[in-house]
Amino acid sequence: MARDEGRLILVVHGRGGIQTQLRLPHRRLGQNGAQTSKDVVEAVTILARVCSDELIAGILTRSGLRTGRGNRWTKERVTSLRTYNEIPRYTVERRHAEGRMNLTQAADLSRIPKLAALFCPNQLDCNWLKETEEGQNSATTNYLALG
Repeated sequence: MARDEGRLILVVHGRGGIQTQLRLPHRRLGQNGAQTSKDVVEAVTILARVCSDELIAGILTRSGLRTGRGNRWTKERVTSLRTYNEIPRYTVERRHAEGRMNLTQAADLSRIPKLAALFCPNQLDCNWLKETEEGQNSATTNYLALG
């Protein structure tokens, strides 16, 4: 028996000198079958920059994602996940300091219709959006261009 990158390698010796290798998954110290997937942790990391824990819980639940134990997401479970993974919580001050905004706020700032921002968030995809940006703040234009 030998360990190799999270796997157990078992060698079974049979009659006539026949050997069979079996590679079985092996949990490392501290791992168990009830861990939240890394994709969910990454999603919470990104969403925590612009959303509250309650909103994140709703997004994860509507997306069909579950906790490591198969439960639906609640505000308390998102808070626990953030705390365990040392993900900073959402605050309006932090969002402003990082220069982040949602599409509705970007539409208000650039004076374009809110529905246009929802259906065409990247100005390069819509020719008519270029016409409405004449005389607008270049920082706003660059922000919308980045999506």
